[in-house]
Amino acid sequence: MAISATKAKIAVSLRGTVKNIGKKHLDIMFEKNPYMKGIYPGDTRAALEVFWLCEAQGEYFDISDPSNIVRDTIIIGNGNTVQTGYIAGEGCIGCKLCYSVCP
Repeated sequence: MAISATKAKIAVSLRGTVKNIGKKHLDIMFEKNPYMKGIYPGDTRAALEVFWLCEAQGEYFDISDPSNIVRDTIIIGNGNTVQTGYIAGEGCIGCKLCYSVCP
């Protein structure tokens, strides 16, 4: 399973495995997310099932402030960290000249 979301130059992505736990905890989902009552009124919620994100790896990436780019790894469960994208190595002196050409 993969989930990605982007808003205002901030991105979150997760890749991992889920387990279908059926209707278990469905009441809790509606309690914690009251807007769902409007989306699934009455007994239309009977069509829903709950999934548990049991293991995942991903990242949080915030480029909303170019002078302070934030990138962090997210681990859920026993997932392994896999480095993706570009990193600043030990030779980085913090001059930020690379910012103008970094994809």
